[in-house]
Amino acid sequence: MDRADRIGYWVSGAAHLGVLGFAILGGALFRPQPLEAVRMAEVSTMSEAEFQALASAAEGRAPLADVAATTPAQPKSPATEDRAGAPEAQSPPAPDEAAAELSAPARPEARPDLSDLQKAAPVEVATLAPQPEPPASADSAAARPASASRPQPARQTPAALAPVEPGSTLAPQASARPRGRPDGLAEA
Repeated sequence: MDRADRIGYWVSGAAHLGVLGFAILGGALFRPQPLEAVRMAEVSTMSEAEFQALASAAEGRAPLADVAATTPAQPKSPATEDRAGAPEAQSPPAPDEAAAELSAPARPEARPDLSDLQKAAPVEVATLAPQPEPPASADSAAARPASASRPQPARQTPAALAPVEPGSTLAPQASARPRGRPDGLAEA
């Protein structure tokens, strides 16, 4: 075993021990912090009639002294206090009397003269595409007799084919056989 293999074994062993140590001791050292308990309150639903009964019973039956003592002072109206950076209230501008009084024209506008314009001649456009020829059906092809006047092509025989010429004159046509294994060579 050479030095590189031994280093690899030591690194692998240390990494495995680290992972196993973390798995064993990690749970005890890194426990999650306990969370606060979820607060719950018991609730119930009520019908609209029950709500109306409670609202009408509460309306006007509270003691007046307690209400006045617990009611905070009302804030000032926004019109009396000046706030920094707020836009100031402005009155709308007075309407301009000259702009409001537009007089009607004395006579209506004249119609434009269209006598020099001519209607364009309609352009003829083909709206239907030409119909393609229907393909010949298999029945009509089978029904036609083969005419004797049609010439039959001659079949080529393999003997009639010309021999193939070699691709390159530089390429060897044959190569020498490799030498055999020397005697006395040990097998690995």
